[in-house]
Amino acid sequence: AGRDILVNASIFTDNGDLTLVAGDPRANATYTGTGDKVVVLGRDTNNAGVTLNTGTGDILINAADRFENRTGGTSPFVFDATTPGRYLVYAKTPDHTGAPDAGNLGADLATTGWDFVYYNKAFDVTNLVPADLPAGDGFIYSVQPTVAVNVGSSSITYGDAVPDASLSLAGLTLGGSSVSGSVFGIGSSDLANLVTTGLANSVSIGTHGYVNAGTYTGGITAVAKTTVTSGKVYGVAVTTGAAGDLTVAKATLDVRPDDATRVYHSANPTFTATYSGFVAGDDVSVIDALMSLTSTATLTSNVGNYAITASGGSDNNYQFHVTGTGLLKITPY
Repeated sequence: AGRDILVNASIFTDNGDLTLVAGDPRANATYTGTGDKVVVLGRDTNNAGVTLNTGTGDILINAADRFENRTGGTSPFVFDATTPGRYLVYAKTPDHTGAPDAGNLGADLATTGWDFVYYNKAFDVTNLVPADLPAGDGFIYSVQPTVAVNVGSSSITYGDAVPDASLSLAGLTLGGSSVSGSVFGIGSSDLANLVTTGLANSVSIGTHGYVNAGTYTGGITAVAKTTVTSGKVYGVAVTTGAAGDLTVAKATLDVRPDDATRVYHSANPTFTATYSGFVAGDDVSVIDALMSLTSTATLTSNVGNYAITASGGSDNNYQFHVTGTGLLKITPY
């Protein structure tokens, strides 16, 4: 039709497809006109809500400006239970603000069974079912809302992989004005399919690819996925809200001085210690300042056993935990 389509009686197609196109440019000029192009599913002469029953067939509706479900129910589309067809509804927006008698108008996305909502895609009379549409039943709108995403903060220990950060919906706008997430079918649970989280340039990465210990304010950011391949929401614009902070704690190294021996009246040897607990492919060579290893034994100390102790030391990615003392054994000449 060139203008509106009002369905005021139930339709049964005997498993055939059903296509309703309002504002069809191919319509006879006699039936075209100005104003909104609307497809209305209403009530029959008995005041019962109409249904479109296509069995195994598909339903395609182009309500160029607005799809109106005025049946009083949420299941106007009826299909075969075993091999159901699908429904696709094109319109301008799911927001019915300003529609006449809006109180008698069901929300688009309250319709039973929809699998996806696709934004920023206009109806093309030469390509009724584009190949890039997801499978299943869906609503397709020509407007494009903008989703603002907040990223949650994370705390890890050096050597851990940065986990996927939590995401929350900071806001949803259309043309700069806030709109309802429930009306547009968009919530926080949809965000992981729309964005990926990554590290800000300010985050310091170590030799082996792990984040160096420290606190990074705004270190985790959200980036819109180039291609959305799963989920229920497609075609939205994405902008970032608040970035998440990343806190990386130092890993812990256990340190124990090694045992040593020397002969009476000779200098103490160079003491060594065993460091354990390295992560991320590190070894003792990465330590910024090794712990100091000392003993109370002097050149003239008598034959016997003396403690070797560890103290001091520092590293940007590790903290030290001394697990005991070493034993210096002084033997006779």
